[in-house]
Amino acid sequence: MVRVDSPKFGPRMWEIAGVSDRDHILIHVANTASDILGCVGLGMGLYGDLAGVANSRKAINAFYNLTIPDVFHTIEISSGVIK
Repeated sequence: MVRVDSPKFGPRMWEIAGVSDRDHILIHVANTASDILGCVGLGMGLYGDLAGVANSRKAINAFYNLTIPDVFHTIEISSGVIK
């Protein structure tokens, strides 16, 4: 992940970089799939019908506060089952 300035979401956003055939994969506030177009939305829980994540703004604020000084991070993305 690298920091980028987004015209839509603001400065110092995290972008997942280096993904083949993809770009501009941002991590931002999003509660449902309709809130994202190939980006990542964080949440603090799931809606009862699994249609989205709850408390996205709170999750994003916590994530960004933990990574304030950082300009680069390596992440591992794996698939899993939501239960």
